[in-house]
Amino acid sequence: MKKRQDNPGAAVKKPLQAERPAPTTERPALPAREEFLQAMLDGTTRSYVPIRTRFVQSKTEGEDGTLAGPLARIVRSRTASYLDAFLLIHALASSSDPYDATYPAQTWVRALGLDINVGAGDEQGSIEIAKSTWSKIVRRLVELHLVDRKRKDNMMSYILLDESGDGSAYTRPKTESHGTWFQLPLSYWRDDHYLTMSLPAKAMLLICLSLDHTFKLPAERVPQWYGISASTAKRGLSELVKAKILTYESDWVVDPKSAIGLREQRMYSLMGEWSLKSRKKHSKRPPKFTSAAAKTKNTATATASNDSGTP
Repeated sequence: MKKRQDNPGAAVKKPLQAERPAPTTERPALPAREEFLQAMLDGTTRSYVPIRTRFVQSKTEGEDGTLAGPLARIVRSRTASYLDAFLLIHALASSSDPYDATYPAQTWVRALGLDINVGAGDEQGSIEIAKSTWSKIVRRLVELHLVDRKRKDNMMSYILLDESGDGSAYTRPKTESHGTWFQLPLSYWRDDHYLTMSLPAKAMLLICLSLDHTFKLPAERVPQWYGISASTAKRGLSELVKAKILTYESDWVVDPKSAIGLREQRMYSLMGEWSLKSRKKHSKRPPKFTSAAAKTKNTATATASNDSGTP
């Protein structure tokens, strides 16, 4: 019996291929605020931001007889966005020479949440309103001599100035000869504290970060030491305690001027990654920045140096 031979001229059937989706010209959705922040802060390759102590406390008394630094002037303005903008510019610009940060205005707006609850549902309108707000914020920081600005191509570049507000050029502190400094953890942004904390809490957090492992901080002395009112200090410290960022131990001393004959003395200390011990331990091993929203998403889908200074 002869073997049947295939017809060499017969057509070979090709395997079925999935149809390619038609090309689209539609623009994808804009990245979320957390994605903007993650991309911006990842570029610094640090887990903490160095800030000189003279931002919160001057070395010499001012005309008002206090040791107020630029922080006090921001607190007196009652505008938290001034502080948030300065801290974010500082976080990005201080990572490397020439100590500047250059992004479109819309990026700053989204990263800082300035477009949240603005514009009555009109996305483009909310962005334009927020961009105008951003311009006012930057103008104020320039007036405080904390940043300078210059146009770079079609974007504005923000140049960091010395934290004292004296208008001198910024240099990153590396030794004690550069002035003492403290470290602000990236969790300030990662965990959305910059959106949820009040201005008094933010101000007192920076002051606490500038102090030792444990410290006394009587509210009645804060006006003289930092140029911030005692009532603001009390509100800020109380909020930090409730947020479990700050804790304290109480001691009672005899005080004839007190109605009860006793006065409470509190010894404060920062907790967890905010503590001085933790900041020094991890300052040379920066973890990758992950936003609060991204952490929540990762948990759901899985079953899952910085420089250090003397406070």
